[in-house]
Amino acid sequence: MEKNLLILLFPLLLLSCTPYRTHWQVLKGNYEYINGRYQSAAVSYLGILENELNEDEVIHYNLGNVFYALGETTASEDEWTRALEGENPELKFRTLFNMGNLYYELSQYRSAFESFKKALLLRPDSREAKRNMELTLLRLGSQQEEERVLPSAGSVSGGDTSVEEVDRILQYIKRKEESQWVSQHGGDQESSGPFW
Repeated sequence: MEKNLLILLFPLLLLSCTPYRTHWQVLKGNYEYINGRYQSAAVSYLGILENELNEDEVIHYNLGNVFYALGETTASEDEWTRALEGENPELKFRTLFNMGNLYYELSQYRSAFESFKKALLLRPDSREAKRNMELTLLRLGSQQEEERVLPSAGSVSGGDTSVEEVDRILQYIKRKEESQWVSQHGGDQESSGPFW
């Protein structure tokens, strides 16, 4: 009887001493996150960070997403900043995109613009990042217009982007996308400059 019990427990002991345990905790955290149990997901991810010597940027990204879902903006920003330390370009894109959304929601349009700009440098074909950057530029422009009308409100954007500059950037993006569309669909127009 004892021998059978040892045979059953031996694989569990091996599983707890291997990287499979970490993968299992990641899957558990992902499952909890998908099902809206954010506190349980955070416990799973924090358990991984607590038990691992080397911190994985994916865990920080996931933990940032959990904190964002919980409304913990400072904690999510901190975790996403740690996730940016890695070398994975797709993870960096997603992290910068999420940070841009966070800054936009906090009305920090200058920071949102910078995040979306960096994300587009990593993946220039992302329509969502382009759209969000355009919305951010429009907010920056309208914010500066409000500051001109109400000079006592003070500067919130922290930048010197004028309405004309916002319009110029949006027109540039529009021209680039139009020339790309024409060149992809058999038009005679050549796209000049980098593709975006």
